[in-house]
Amino acid sequence: MNNNRVVDVTRGKEKAIKQKMNRFVEVSAKTNENLMKTFEEFYMEIYHRNKEKVIEKKNKNLKAYESFQKQEVNSCC
Repeated sequence: MNNNRVVDVTRGKEKAIKQKMNRFVEVSAKTNENLMKTFEEFYMEIYHRNKEKVIEKKNKNLKAYESFQKQEVNSCC
């Protein structure tokens, strides 16, 4: 339905590049075309971009917890 497009394909692709997204995908809420696939790909993109940050934060929290545990053991009555 080319005449009913809200976003021009060329303009959409340009915006995707500016936002550092891997690609531009046309979806239709009316027909569900590409909808679930796009959400799944979007989720995975976010996951992979943030995976290392999450691991680093978990490690930092674990080290803080371990340090706290050592203080509890060492500080006796």
